[in-house]
Amino acid sequence: MINKSISIVFVIILFTSINLAQSNQIVPLSIGNKWIYNNHYYEQDEGTIIADYNYIQTKEIVGDTLIGNEEWKIVFVTTIYDTATTFKNEYWFENDGRFYVDKFTENMPILYDTAITQDTIWEVFPETFGVYLDTVVMWGEELPKQLWTWDWFMGASPRYWEDSHCVKNIGPTNYYIGGSGETTGNWSYSTSSIIKAAVIDGIVFGDTTVVSTEDDIPNIPIVINKFLDAFYIT
Repeated sequence: MINKSISIVFVIILFTSINLAQSNQIVPLSIGNKWIYNNHYYEQDEGTIIADYNYIQTKEIVGDTLIGNEEWKIVFVTTIYDTATTFKNEYWFENDGRFYVDKFTENMPILYDTAITQDTIWEVFPETFGVYLDTVVMWGEELPKQLWTWDWFMGASPRYWEDSHCVKNIGPTNYYIGGSGETTGNWSYSTSSIIKAAVIDGIVFGDTTVVSTEDDIPNIPIVINKFLDAFYIT
């Protein structure tokens, strides 16, 4: 067993004059804005646990780039595992009331669409998409949220799904993906990502001063599923 004790410490500063609900943006995309997430990965096969661990992920806007004729934000992603730290870029974009995240392996590039005013479901076999509207209270503000869901199922193994929560004026807050099947046995995996803090226009929001992955994990090679960007940790 390896005991991991990796902590990122933030000084929490909350100003009541900061009103997230007043912004006209879907997601605040200023350079320097940052989102911090606690994550968990689990995988089993025939009841045997293959992987079960926590990790931290931070996403920070560091610049702009052109994709086609559109200016996208470069989001620098740092992922901290017990045995390794990895780095990559995501690309975020907002235009005409839509917010996009392009990971190049993403099944749902749109995470918020202001034109959608009611719960909506549509199918493009074997995929089913859904958008569900809600409001949530985060850091003292009641804000609109959209949950985008994706499900891939052909009536037989395997099956994959993905849920992405995006809160207006904050950004992506929760992310869940999973898969299961019986092609090679009773196998399943799941990943969850939950926001812990955010730095928006220089102000730190969050309910804790420490983001940590203090847990024990097996000392075994971990193969990250292709939905998590197909790299390997040993």
